[in-house]
Amino acid sequence: TIPPVNRVAVVPRPGVAAAVIPFDPFRAVAAVKVEPVEADPKKEAVRLLALGKGAFESGEFGRAAEHFARASVSDDKNAEAQFLRAQALFAAGKYADAVGALRAGLALDAKWPASTFDPTALYGPHRDRFDAQLAALKKALADNPGVPALEFLLGYQLWFTGARADADKLFRAAEKRLADPAVLALFKLP
Repeated sequence: TIPPVNRVAVVPRPGVAAAVIPFDPFRAVAAVKVEPVEADPKKEAVRLLALGKGAFESGEFGRAAEHFARASVSDDKNAEAQFLRAQALFAAGKYADAVGALRAGLALDAKWPASTFDPTALYGPHRDRFDAQLAALKKALADNPGVPALEFLLGYQLWFTGARADADKLFRAAEKRLADPAVLALFKLP
């Protein structure tokens, strides 16, 4: 005889119908759709960037970060992949990882601070998500004053949303505490 299988109860959420998926160990496994992979690494990076942007707009920031990371592996000279990965990591609240991705991107493209990148465009019609994430970053900095990584990340977000004077103040504060502040020179106002 087969012993009974303990099942985990599905906790219903208000307003959401619980999906019941019957389990039959003798039934054939459903086919999984696998997206085609481009043979050309640069084309594959472009494909992954598009997938990442779609996931980002849908609010799937972890998945977006994965797509952007895979794009940067596919085309290791693609700085945009690192900057988009940093944005997804920021959105996911992984601030230290976001700063690491920014540094990697700036090592590939030192002219990025002069670009017209608008981080809010990634959110599509969900700009309010960016505002909430920016508020969370500001709170993290308020709760941990003087942390240069948080100052840099907040300064970066403000820089690209048009608050460059406020960003400059944060960059100057971070510069005093960073072991290698050279990256901040790329953002300084004249």
